[in-house]
Amino acid sequence: MRRAYSCIIAMVLILGCGVAVAGGLRVSGEVSGIWTTGTTVFVEGQVWVPRDAELQIDSGVVVIFQTTAPFLIYGSFNAGGTEGEPIILYAPNGWSGFHFEGLNYEERVLKWMRIDERSGLPDSVIVSSESFLTLLNCDFRGSRSCVYAHGGRFRADGNRFRTTGFLSKTVYLNELSNNILDGNRFCNNFVTAAVPERPGPFPVYLATVGLEINGFHQLRLTGNVITVIGPGDVIGVHFDRSCSGGIADLWTMSDCVVTVRSYNQQPCGVFNSNEGTLWIIQCTIDVARALASNPYYSTGVVASQSARVTVNSSAVQVDVGTLNFQSRSSGWVEVDYVVYWRNSGWFTPPSTPDPGSFDRMSFSDEDSIHYGAHAYLADPLFLSHGEWGTWRTLSEVAAYYGLQGGSPCIDSADVVRCPNDPDGTLPDIGCFYYDPPDAAAPVYAALPDDVQLLAPYPNPFNAATVIPFELSRNGWVRVRAFNALGQEVAVMANGSFSIGRHEVWWDATSMASGQYFVTVEMNGLRTGVRAIQLVK
Repeated sequence: MRRAYSCIIAMVLILGCGVAVAGGLRVSGEVSGIWTTGTTVFVEGQVWVPRDAELQIDSGVVVIFQTTAPFLIYGSFNAGGTEGEPIILYAPNGWSGFHFEGLNYEERVLKWMRIDERSGLPDSVIVSSESFLTLLNCDFRGSRSCVYAHGGRFRADGNRFRTTGFLSKTVYLNELSNNILDGNRFCNNFVTAAVPERPGPFPVYLATVGLEINGFHQLRLTGNVITVIGPGDVIGVHFDRSCSGGIADLWTMSDCVVTVRSYNQQPCGVFNSNEGTLWIIQCTIDVARALASNPYYSTGVVASQSARVTVNSSAVQVDVGTLNFQSRSSGWVEVDYVVYWRNSGWFTPPSTPDPGSFDRMSFSDEDSIHYGAHAYLADPLFLSHGEWGTWRTLSEVAAYYGLQGGSPCIDSADVVRCPNDPDGTLPDIGCFYYDPPDAAAPVYAALPDDVQLLAPYPNPFNAATVIPFELSRNGWVRVRAFNALGQEVAVMANGSFSIGRHEVWWDATSMASGQYFVTVEMNGLRTGVRAIQLVK
């Protein structure tokens, strides 16, 4: 079974005023007010919510777009559907979606909104620029993207995002703010890019991507199921440019399932392509070619340029003869408490050219892959019931990537970085823990944001500074300092702490002046980073 996560966020939604006509409400131009339950709204032309206005959409509203123009939102917006009465959208092919523009710190919320399966295929669904936006339990599909969020704050929990366009980015989070106390989160979502097969040639260094993260590091990223299958290069999760231009930027991806297939070129599960340090904790990654005739490598995890990746307590499966882990340029990968496997069900055909003849497949520096004492080449013994990638529920994913009895993943995860399984046993490797058939169903509790790193003081500082943090439950906490090169220079805390506020002190008398980064980890998950300046 899956480790339980419950993220509860209040949500709201907005819609507009117009002229009541037979058969529904027809609108164009400026809109505001309330679209009440049971109303059908026909959007006949360009519409927008002015900055000084508010639009609310109640549950059960049906919105039919008769234009491809975007719905521009400058003012307040609240769309509050329910599970029993979602807000339903119909749009023509190529609809440009909702465009949210910044409105200081006011939050816009979309809850239980979905695009009907009989609708056309929008180009994009959500475009957010410098705004505070929350999506809860929505179901969107598009051609180029479902979500593009640039700047501001973004939160998504319990949604389903699907794209079918070649070189689409299903969810693209770009340069979100790193300076928001209660920050960005992307949790418990289903992300799917399913692109029909097509002949090449394919553009170099461009890929279809499930989730792309670029130019920021403050993000809670946990509990997602990410599936990508298509022609050309395909990537499950892509971490691109860091925000500060150095490996001190820290990301953590935990309890996620990433499954990737390419018909005829390179598939990659998780790609840290530029800078920054990525921790992959208790994830399941499965990468392969969709056709046996595909001669390209499948790669589980890649670190490129000056990127750093730590793979811990995770299961990574690829094709026979291809790469579980790959480093490029000066990239670096550390692998420990990991079960990795080359699936014998996927074979390289006899006519496959020498991989060295492919320039794009030729860089792999095994000296930069560091295997710990607890990394094992072994069959993870997944359950593998059902059709790959067609799952709509977490139980269907668990039926495929759950563990059989006797799996080497059972009770083998890093006990320092991973909490015990919900049934009280030692933590298992991968996203799903082994649940014996005769075991009693565990009682799940909501998972809080366990640790919050507060602002160090003084900052800038001379010689010494105080680093405060708050815990919402007991746990093992490690507080460390890194220099601008990403090198660890001090450990201020490494032990058990109780619920509440705590402070640790760093004496940096022996350190040179400059910028440093303080991080906090809770049970092995890095959840916060703060920049501090030492001035002597």
